[in-house]
Amino acid sequence: MRVIFFVWWALVVLGVPAGNGISLFFSEGDIKFWSLAVYAVWFISQSRLLFRAEERGFLTWPHLFLLLSVATSLVLLFASKFRFIGLTDNGGAVLHDASVALYFSIVTWTTLGFGDVIPTPDARVFAAAEAMLGYIFTPILVAAVLYLLMRKQARSG
Repeated sequence: MRVIFFVWWALVVLGVPAGNGISLFFSEGDIKFWSLAVYAVWFISQSRLLFRAEERGFLTWPHLFLLLSVATSLVLLFASKFRFIGLTDNGGAVLHDASVALYFSIVTWTTLGFGDVIPTPDARVFAAAEAMLGYIFTPILVAAVLYLLMRKQARSG
């Protein structure tokens, strides 16, 4: 049973972001919803572990790795969508390049907004959604890391 659990964790934490990254650079298709389905199945199957706060604490290191995996996959999913729809540079040319889409997705997730690449009118709603997700998700990741480090410090000292 532990082998199945480990394989499932490896698939979710490592496989889904890797698959999204590969599909971003080597696929001409639209956003990959299969990875969102994998995360949904994982959350449902692991819900009893996520809500047993009295046994392990509210958050464990594997959960942090899962949060990082979800963040990475979301950035890659949005990059795939931006590549499919297209982005514009300062000259007005529509770009469908994977590296530009990944760059724009990271800049949008972190809400930096350099302005050198901008979304096309069709991509604006996705850019806004990604910025909101990044705005909400990044403090959750920081809080999770700080919580785990403080809990580790309390146990050792």
